[in-house]
Amino acid sequence: MTGSTAARSCDLSPSLEALERALARPEPFAPHDAPFWDDPHIAREMLAAHLDPGTDAGSRRPETIARTVAVWDHAYSVTALRTLLARHGLRVEAAWSDLAGTPYRRSSPTLGVLARRR
Repeated sequence: MTGSTAARSCDLSPSLEALERALARPEPFAPHDAPFWDDPHIAREMLAAHLDPGTDAGSRRPETIARTVAVWDHAYSVTALRTLLARHGLRVEAAWSDLAGTPYRRSSPTLGVLARRR
């Protein structure tokens, strides 16, 4: 058997198919079994990022948290939010009382809105 005959008789299809599957880009949020978060280096770096008060890369900096809470702690009506968001090019499409999607009522203790750019 010559070298060219041996090369022709070798079927590389299964190997190439396995390589294609390994290199294929997964769909966003698709489940997988590849280790990532349990990798010691990744885990160590993520913890360091979350514990570093000087950056918003992991958890938020104390001053960012304070500004966010100040906004959250303000009482808004749906009408006031519509006006405020409209000034910034957003349109309120829906309002809820909670993350479960309960319709908003004026007596609701919380308010969540869906707003999109116009």
